[in-house]
Amino acid sequence: GNCGGCANTPNAGDNICAAEEVCSAGTCDATCFGGTTECNGACVDTDVDPGNCGGCANTPNAGDNICAAEEVCSAGTCDATCFGGTTECNGACVDTDVDPGNCGGCANTPNAGDNICAAEEVCSAGTCEFNCFGGTTDCNGICVDTDIDPNNCGGCAPPAGTTPPCPAGQNSTPVCAAGTCAIVCDAGFYDCDLDATTGCEKSGTHVPEICNGIDDDCDGIIDDGCPSGITVTSDGWGPLHGNVTGGSAFADTCPAGEVLIQLSGRYGGNIDRVRGRCGTLNVVENTSADPFTYSVTVTPGTYLPTHGSNYTTAYTITCPANTVAYGLGGRTSSGGVQQLTLYCANINVAGAPGSFTLSYGTSSTVTVNGSSPGTAFMDYVTIPDVVNRLQGRAGAWIDAIGMGWAEMTLIYQ
Repeated sequence: GNCGGCANTPNAGDNICAAEEVCSAGTCDATCFGGTTECNGACVDTDVDPGNCGGCANTPNAGDNICAAEEVCSAGTCDATCFGGTTECNGACVDTDVDPGNCGGCANTPNAGDNICAAEEVCSAGTCEFNCFGGTTDCNGICVDTDIDPNNCGGCAPPAGTTPPCPAGQNSTPVCAAGTCAIVCDAGFYDCDLDATTGCEKSGTHVPEICNGIDDDCDGIIDDGCPSGITVTSDGWGPLHGNVTGGSAFADTCPAGEVLIQLSGRYGGNIDRVRGRCGTLNVVENTSADPFTYSVTVTPGTYLPTHGSNYTTAYTITCPANTVAYGLGGRTSSGGVQQLTLYCANINVAGAPGSFTLSYGTSSTVTVNGSSPGTAFMDYVTIPDVVNRLQGRAGAWIDAIGMGWAEMTLIYQ
């Protein structure tokens, strides 16, 4: 009824807020600002207001938060004395270093001295001044440190500025550190969704972790036990097929983290040249699903050395996109290698935090056929193994061929 000044006569101006408005910092507004709360149509600081201490009193807000006559409201709690560096002034706990209505001491009766700053002044370090000093900023008539003041964090709150006060969620206290809002959880509570506006929502027994970008079990680790990568560790060699005494021996291994995805070279009656190519395994997280899902993609990578020398028809056989070789087959004879086949499959990831497993999906084959006859062979591995090695013997052509494998292991967050 007297917002920013007296209403009607004897003062000019109609300073009466509309029915849907509140008076906040002397301005009619739809909402309270500057860290105040609307209680029964008035904007109050529930940290210090003895009539609304820690929350609004009576109807329309539930709860009786009215301090007794001999008590003061300090940090939202009715108490016999003020604490936290505040002083009791007319029943309210105030900071006389910055409060323009009690600057340097309490104003008016029952305390001597008029410590009320003029309208154009601010209270800075307990003195009415025209400007703030000591690194503080004038925010709505109060000198504050915007690096640490949760009501003016990083800048002034309206109407002097546009920065909203730090949000105060459940079971928490808003704080300002280096001009950035944060919260401090009450004892026994945890901010598991990392959202200050919801406060600290978890206590006691926590729900099991799922992969969803939230610390469900409140152990301080988001999505612990969810896949974040995959390792490949070389494990063994298979048998050689073909003329195992012809030519010179070779044995090639893909670099760390890579597996076999392609063979290329030259062929006629026999396979005359062979070169392996490796691919890097990547674990991809699908955050559009709830909970998140995971898949393994393959990025083409390192070429292995070429073996054999005859210059015949070129060939390249490549596993389909995002699949890997889990087997090697073909035809061989005492005269060398006549056919090569890669057995390929995608890698599936399924499970729950800490117990995800790998499996092979749909299988496919890619083949190069020489014209000479031979005896068929097929070597393959099962999950979690994968082909990452190529061995054999070669001279003018490929005399013998075989594979080696590695074990895949998921890395968890």
